[in-house]
Amino acid sequence: TIRAGTPPAPSLAQPSASTVTDVYGMTAAFLALNRNTGQALCWGIGDKRDICSDVDFSGVTDIYTTEYAFAALNKNTGKLQCWGAKGYGGDCSGVDLTGITDVSSNDYAFVALNKNAGKGQCWGYSRSGSDCSSVDFTGVTNLTGGNEFFWR
Repeated sequence: TIRAGTPPAPSLAQPSASTVTDVYGMTAAFLALNRNTGQALCWGIGDKRDICSDVDFSGVTDIYTTEYAFAALNKNTGKLQCWGAKGYGGDCSGVDLTGITDVSSNDYAFVALNKNAGKGQCWGYSRSGSDCSSVDFTGVTNLTGGNEFFWR
């Protein structure tokens, strides 16, 4: 038996065990998602309980994680939502997410790519990939995250 905290009491529309299509985990929390209905449940330890109650999972196509944060992308609309520890990428409110076509993560940071414009945006832990202001993303079509770095 693996235990990583107790699921919160149901408060929003949440998937039942039989309707979960995807499960994701990071160091301190888990996410159970039904992509068909947009229903989700997050749980974890300490302050990581019910950390996704404000996230709209409708149309989410991809989920990414760092050690202490999640990001949900809807590739059809380019909408990206982040939650979790701010220092690990849980806050993407200051990031220009216009036209996002792909996202990657390492243990500490996220990078969002706009292939069409040749631009990238990074956020998270400052020493592990959150500053990509000097990177030329022109022609980059794929990004892959490692432990504390990104490949292009």
